[in-house]
Amino acid sequence: MLTFVLVSALLLTVEGQSNGGTQASRPAARPPGPRLLTMAGRYHAHRGESVTLPCAVSNLGRRSVFWLKGDSLQSRELVMQIHGIRRRPVAMRQFLQDLRSGKLSTEGTNLIINKVSANDIGTYTCTVAWAGQSVTHVLEVTDTESAEKVVMEYFPPSKNTTVAEGSSVTFACRTPGVAQPSVTWYREGAESEVLQMGPVLQLEEAWRQDAGRYMCATSGEAEQQGTTFTLHVQYVSVKAAVERIEVRTEDRRARLTCYVEGYPEPQVSWYRNSGQISEGPRHRISAASGQYHLEIEQITTEDLGEYQCYVHNGVSRDLATVTLSAIPGQARVLEAKQTQPPKIYNVTWTVESVLPLRLYILEYGKEGMPSDQRNLTYIGVTTQPRGMTYVESGLLTLDPASTYELRVRGVTQDNQQGPDMTQPFILYTDFHRGIAGGGTSAKVARMLRTSLPILSRLPALARNILQ
Repeated sequence: MLTFVLVSALLLTVEGQSNGGTQASRPAARPPGPRLLTMAGRYHAHRGESVTLPCAVSNLGRRSVFWLKGDSLQSRELVMQIHGIRRRPVAMRQFLQDLRSGKLSTEGTNLIINKVSANDIGTYTCTVAWAGQSVTHVLEVTDTESAEKVVMEYFPPSKNTTVAEGSSVTFACRTPGVAQPSVTWYREGAESEVLQMGPVLQLEEAWRQDAGRYMCATSGEAEQQGTTFTLHVQYVSVKAAVERIEVRTEDRRARLTCYVEGYPEPQVSWYRNSGQISEGPRHRISAASGQYHLEIEQITTEDLGEYQCYVHNGVSRDLATVTLSAIPGQARVLEAKQTQPPKIYNVTWTVESVLPLRLYILEYGKEGMPSDQRNLTYIGVTTQPRGMTYVESGLLTLDPASTYELRVRGVTQDNQQGPDMTQPFILYTDFHRGIAGGGTSAKVARMLRTSLPILSRLPALARNILQ
């Protein structure tokens, strides 16, 4: 029952401290609550001496006072409880022998530590139960047998600091007295480079590259002392591998990638205007070594637009934008037919495109003609597509008895041009019969036309060989 009362009172006291000392409302008829009269202080003693840590409280009534040891709320240990009426101390198990031996004693609500040693160095907090009031003292002990030894004070006491990127950071290695030893600061991994001289190391703005371990060391005739501080910098960073991705109609798939860094490890989500994107039949999300991927299959017009790679770790947040667009597929010429008059040819082609097409670019010229001398013709879209397949025709005026190379490219409504044809369409115009050929037929005709002079010379070559 006693343990339950002690732990309950302690938890309520800590809760009161974390809530800014707010006390529950009490009926007006009750007497005034307790009031802590002691101010925080720093106390120094030589080894073997006694020291009194004060905690004066008025109107304590039936409440208790708790003494705790430790630098932070999480690391504090309960030393003892002093009852408000009887003033009888009750020590916790780990300090019970010290109370029985006289190492620890009390005077009212004050804590007395006898025969102090290095183990007694630390922070002591006096808390009034149910009142949300506390005072903290720092006890320092000097070893009289080692007068040359410097007693150092480190800030922060935990020697571990975590800050948001861009915040200032202060580390300190100093003594309680006026005379300060010579202190040198180093960074772990670069001990040969002195960062700063003096008891305080100040970083005005800490960035991710500043995270690491920092060391201070004293120098002089006294024994060298020092410690190591650890700095963590919280940040996030995200960058798109490619800010704009053009989907080929032949593929209709895309992989969006963003590079992510951060501390603590960030969470990554993909978004569109319609909201967060989840795994599905056409969407796959993966990650490896700081790279986060969104893969989209069977892309349609509705999938095109902006995507956000959103990163956050509870402290910082950032995002990168990737634009997904589409370009037409490679055009394919179906046929070229001669019309009237004889120099006019009707060319038919097909193009597949996720986005609606606006026009076509026809580039043509005689075989071997430099690209900058070829003709360009722009033809608007006049037919409706079947799904994503467009079929269109256009008229060209060509010279007879000539071989032409023809290329077609589709252009979308947002002016995205399709790729060049892998091989041009070969069109051969016949002078005598007035017909046009293309593709394989044109290649055969051209081969025959090239071979005729060689075949006509075969009899002469045979006579030379026989002689």
